Amino acid sequence: MFRSFRHVVTRESLTLGGSASAMSNPALDRRPNAVVLLTHRVNPPGGPTLYVPRTLLAAYVQGRWVITHADGTGPPVGAAYDVMAYDEPSTSTFVHVATRENTEGSTTWTDNQFLNDEPAAVVFVTRRSAPAAHATDTFVHVVPEDASAWSLGGLGGARVERLDRPELPDVDHAIGVWYNRRTGRWNIFHQDYSPIPPNAQFSVDALTPRTYPSFFEHCRVVVAPAPAEPRVDFVIDPSDGPIRSIMLTQNISIHDANRSIVIGVRDVRAAYNDRATGLLWNEGTARTAVINEDGTPVPTGAGFNVRHVPSSG
Repeated sequence: MFRSFRHVVTRESLTLGGSASAMSNPALDRRPNAVVLLTHRVNPPGGPTLYVPRTLLAAYVQGRWVITHADGTGPPVGAAYDVMAYDEPSTSTFVHVATRENTEGSTTWTDNQFLNDEPAAVVFVTRRSAPAAHATDTFVHVVPEDASAWSLGGLGGARVERLDRPELPDVDHAIGVWYNRRTGRWNIFHQDYSPIPPNAQFSVDALTPRTYPSFFEHCRVVVAPAPAEPRVDFVIDPSDGPIRSIMLTQNISIHDANRSIVIGVRDVRAAYNDRATGLLWNEGTARTAVINEDGTPVPTGAGFNVRHVPSSG
């Protein structure tokens, strides 16, 4: 089951002491294995304009999926989020868990038959926190009954007890993706070069022109122009542009006239953008803009994967 919809934070949806906003949808309710992707809408139609410079996190707690931030703060009332939800993983939609075997420093690499050796894939990623289906070097015990002790970590929707590791993973970092032509693998990375901790989880959705040509038509790869502007504009269907759900992920495997497509290798200078990003709709131009939520300019050459789909409720 697949659903795309817009979630607006209300006083009624706030939960866990205001640190999260609970969603309700058939693709999500009582589905801890769901794959959930999120994008913040700065100015949804009829709503307030709210900038939220925080790293998004989808978490599963007490039978519900919630929207929160990786630093433990909650979204403000009125904030709007485009949501794409799959009730369970599939070949091209899956949960990636960082392990010691697939992670080095600030990068963790996927190993998925659909994605391997597919440099043209358009990949979308959102941080995720849910009961562990694939625990690795650390045993994780989730205690969903005790919401009062709820905290955010790489695993667990409620209180997380790590029996042989006292500290919770640090997941409050902007993320992006890049393709490694040397290995043929897509990678998820921290924009600030900080290490990705073991057991950090990520929801991943991927499209390629070979396997999903009809869906791929609704994807865009946009690059910040030179000189740098405060935002990156791109055009979608003006008739329902602000209504469609849009997914957004930073991608540094995008080439331009000044650099090779082999981006992400440390000896190649790439357009990193260590900022939380969102979407700003311009009614006058019928364009959607990718913006940094903290108001800083998007760096020249920064790239973004964009996918838009009609709302399915």
